[in-house]
Amino acid sequence: MTAIRNLCASPLAWLPPALAFCWVLLLTQTANYGNAAYTAPLLVAGVLVGGFALRTLTKDHTRTTAFLLIFAIFFLSLNFRVRPLGEVGLDWQNGTKFAAWTAIVAFALLRWRQIVYLFREPVVLFALAYAGVAFVSALWSEVMLYSAASAFGLFAYLALACLAVVDLGEERALRVMLWTLFAYIACSILTLFAAPDIAWLPPSVEETAWRFRGLAGHPNVLGQQVGIFIVLVIISFRRQLISKSAFAALLLFGVLVLLAAQSRTALIAVGAAGAVVFFRKSPLGPIVVFLAALALAILLLIIAVGGGELIKEFLGSFSRTGLSDEVFTLTGRTEIWGVALERLLERPLFGWGFNGTEDLIARSVRANFTGTAINTHNMFLQSLLSLGIVGSIPGFAMLAILLGRYLFNPDPARDLVVAYLILNGLGEAELFATPVLLTLVFFWVVAREGDKISDVPARHVGSMAFPAAHS
Repeated sequence: MTAIRNLCASPLAWLPPALAFCWVLLLTQTANYGNAAYTAPLLVAGVLVGGFALRTLTKDHTRTTAFLLIFAIFFLSLNFRVRPLGEVGLDWQNGTKFAAWTAIVAFALLRWRQIVYLFREPVVLFALAYAGVAFVSALWSEVMLYSAASAFGLFAYLALACLAVVDLGEERALRVMLWTLFAYIACSILTLFAAPDIAWLPPSVEETAWRFRGLAGHPNVLGQQVGIFIVLVIISFRRQLISKSAFAALLLFGVLVLLAAQSRTALIAVGAAGAVVFFRKSPLGPIVVFLAALALAILLLIIAVGGGELIKEFLGSFSRTGLSDEVFTLTGRTEIWGVALERLLERPLFGWGFNGTEDLIARSVRANFTGTAINTHNMFLQSLLSLGIVGSIPGFAMLAILLGRYLFNPDPARDLVVAYLILNGLGEAELFATPVLLTLVFFWVVAREGDKISDVPARHVGSMAFPAAHS
């Protein structure tokens, strides 16, 4: 009897009957809710079961963090629909993403004592400050809720990155990210046989090539994800987490998928990132620089002697339409950049609101524009348009510090991720737009910087203390 009285005294004991009463009341009042009203208890039950499961998992911090990291990398990267331009309403996919972000932030708040030391690192603080400015910018955004939700995703991925550094350590985190991403890409390949309509993106407008998109929703998104996979493969090999044969097989696997996606931005970014990181101290470095300068000189010489048409014909062979204009305009990006600069001048200090510029860009380009006007396709310009010059300071300062460390305090793992981010960011908006896989991996590198602080005596994982990691 005492146990029953104690149970009834708990607020949780009254939750099931209260939900049942509300459900019955809903059904008796109106029939306009349709099937949603009848399935609501199942949804609530699922949320409660998930909540209790997470609460149980929190007793083992390592498993919880690994589970959240796997879920974020695999399930939050899935995309089964092409969202209409300007459509930022809630659907089941972004609803799932927001629910996962909420769970991550909640778990991180429970663990704040274990991760707070990471924020003594300026780079981590600047990342947090940028997320804060992005969240506040929802107040003047044309799509307030969408901007706030996108900024909340920055907080979530920064929190998850900090948890991964503290709970998993570098090697275990790398293994989780690498093999989860491998499983995701492998499942994308399976769609070639199970669901070819999902696997391939049909040619658009003047294009003639079918492009592989797998489970990412768009070939460029898949290309970016595969680029991250290749980066993680290289880092894991250098950390001796995989053998030479596994490195060769995984690298070939990634390159072949990248070629099938025909994502030129990701292909160039991952290749150039590897070159600038690994040739900087190599004896081959000066040779590579000389060959690049020689190629540029030959190109200028051909232009000087009137070979412009020959160059156009040559560049046209690299386009998906066969036209050199696609290369010269970077698939319409240059027009979007011009429009974005015009709009930036209208609100130069604090911009139009974080990730809330999609409809703004769409209604600013010409009516017959055939490119994708979902964002500026340049992460620096995207940040300026969204948060303005003042609001972008924390994000740009964060990148400036990391670039300085590339020059004066080399770290191949960090520098490879940062180089890939920046080079990819010249043609895409990631980091300063909707939080995606690249955002999470970059924030992991940022949090890893905080773990290098030498004056922190220990960090706690569960009930055990471990010396602070250094690299």
